[in-house]
Amino acid sequence: MTVTEYLEQIKTARQEVEYCRRKIDELHDIAMHISGCSFEEHNSPNRQTEARFVKYLDEIAEMQTELEQKREKYMALELEITHTLMSLPDPQERQVLELIFLHGLTTQETAKRMLLSTATVKRRKTDALLELEKMLHDEPQ
Repeated sequence: MTVTEYLEQIKTARQEVEYCRRKIDELHDIAMHISGCSFEEHNSPNRQTEARFVKYLDEIAEMQTELEQKREKYMALELEITHTLMSLPDPQERQVLELIFLHGLTTQETAKRMLLSTATVKRRKTDALLELEKMLHDEPQ
């Protein structure tokens, strides 16, 4: 795995957490808009004995469990990557990688935030990634 792939794991983990949150909200909306919601049993053999919204509530509970697992993975990964980035000796290089990978900013947004040119941000990012690559390969296994 390259350093870039390692750092981009946080983006994927963040997207997974956001997907779960949106899915839970969507399921809540669907469950609350089912007409004739009732917890009563139906005596007719042609009707469901369990209300449809109860099924959505069960699905919501499953998604909430999945969300918690993904949130824990995200937080552990964020802590690990933050620790890795702290080992960079240049604070500006570290800040560039933090803004791009941990906060999800683009190169242009990072340049604006740091009051640097886009070219400088790109150069610092490249330098930081090379430094991390060197540091990670020099560590004893």
